[in-house]
Amino acid sequence: MLLSMHKKGQVWSLDLLVAFIIFTVSLGVIYFYALNYTAGSSDDLSELFYEGDLASNLLLSEWEQWNFGLLEDGKIVQGRLEDFDSRLPEEKKTRVGVSNNFYFSMPGMKISGVPQEYVGIVNVTSVDSQVKITRIVIYENKPTKFELIIWK
Repeated sequence: MLLSMHKKGQVWSLDLLVAFIIFTVSLGVIYFYALNYTAGSSDDLSELFYEGDLASNLLLSEWEQWNFGLLEDGKIVQGRLEDFDSRLPEEKKTRVGVSNNFYFSMPGMKISGVPQEYVGIVNVTSVDSQVKITRIVIYENKPTKFELIIWK
């Protein structure tokens, strides 16, 4: 009888040891996942939304000495659009206050009388995150959809 009670204690301690090992491994996996989990994609999107909003606000603002907006009296001025298009890519980024690549498009947009699909930087091989900002503008005396796409 003394011998059978001793075996029950051994089985119970073996169960406890297995449970402790499973708990420790699970805790290790959770810890490893927490260390390697990056909230970077959320941060990237927040940054892109901020930069996209900033860029669209600067582009769709009135022309002033410190600002290079495309508007005058609430309408896009063709000469300013063409001037912006003629700038180098890095100067375009600097003018709208962004560090990421971007372009904007409007249906029926023309540069020097030639239809053009976009103004900005498009030739990129890989994109991690992308944001589209859409606004309504007056272009050639018609309400037009202005879309700015910015990406990392």
